[in-house]
Amino acid sequence: MSLPATNLNLPVPDNSPAGVYVSFTVTNQGFRVEHAALTVTLPHPRYGDLAINLTSPWGTTSRLAELHSSSGAGYSGWTLTSVRHWGEPAEGTWTVNIADLAAANSGTLLGLQLTLYGSVPAARLSRERAEDGFRVTLHAAAKGWNYALETSTNLAQWSQVAVLNPGPDGKASFTDTTPATALKFYRARHMP
Repeated sequence: MSLPATNLNLPVPDNSPAGVYVSFTVTNQGFRVEHAALTVTLPHPRYGDLAINLTSPWGTTSRLAELHSSSGAGYSGWTLTSVRHWGEPAEGTWTVNIADLAAANSGTLLGLQLTLYGSVPAARLSRERAEDGFRVTLHAAAKGWNYALETSTNLAQWSQVAVLNPGPDGKASFTDTTPATALKFYRARHMP
């Protein structure tokens, strides 16, 4: 997923650790980050004066650029990447902070683009006969999520029978003791 912020025209204060902030709101529920990329357009005579941080909704901060001695035309569509956010849910507010940490030169932030690479982890179910019905076991790809366990006899109408919260091993079980008058199907749906 890619989120642009264009036509910003934000002056980055010279020699100010506070810098400027730009936020991106991600609404994709269930999306887990594998790596983050931030494309920066910021003309500055000494781009080595700039420190760039990306902070996730979970509070993890990636330092994408440090104060160093490089000079040049600045960032002209440069992409900086991080894997520090691996496994975090993408949903929420991502914040970019850009600060000029040395005196005598300044620049203007023209645009940013935040690109998050990842996937929506899939859960799988297994079913086995138990003494008093069927035991359905959820094998979750992402810890900390709740799942609605639903059942159907026709794959068209579904009814929730339980809420499963996998433990540290990524598993949760439910025993369905309702009598089956027909073949039963099960599915697990991630609950936000």
